[in-house]
Amino acid sequence: FIQLVFSSFPVRLPAYTLKETIERISRIGYDALDIGFAAPHAWPFYLDKLKRKDIAMILQDNNIAVSSILPAVGGGPGANVT
Repeated sequence: FIQLVFSSFPVRLPAYTLKETIERISRIGYDALDIGFAAPHAWPFYLDKLKRKDIAMILQDNNIAVSSILPAVGGGPGANVT
């Protein structure tokens, strides 16, 4: 499942947090997620060690694996993560 479908990237509404997305896709039967590197939910410069651990626990609690990480063009300020 591609997480960007539930995010505000580029202009989709309503937008769900990464936590809400993980919980929703788990409830409907998905077992893996492509996380889009986009601000603010998963832009690398916004994810300190505690936030990364938090995301890992949410994934584990919902039995969701990360199948890929997708750099999002214009996902946030700063360096190009690719």
